Amino acid sequence: MKQKPNHDLLVRKYLTDKEAAKDFLLAHLPTEVLDICDLDSITVEPTSYIEDDLREHCSDIVHKLKIKNSKKAAYIYTLVEHQSSP
Repeated sequence: MKQKPNHDLLVRKYLTDKEAAKDFLLAHLPTEVLDICDLDSITVEPTSYIEDDLREHCSDIVHKLKIKNSKKAAYIYTLVEHQSSP
């Protein structure tokens, strides 16, 4: 039997890389959000909100970063849903 690819591991590996995460957020966040975020301070939070039975179809990751000119932090929750057909 052919094993199904583990999309969660692929997405996690990609989005836990600091430079890849920055590129992903630059491509997907609105300009007004990017303007206040310090992407150089990005870190990955070790948590997931996806139930085990959905992991084959979805991946999630939480990034923490500093807000520019502030001591506050922002959390960005990314949910990636895998689609095997158009």
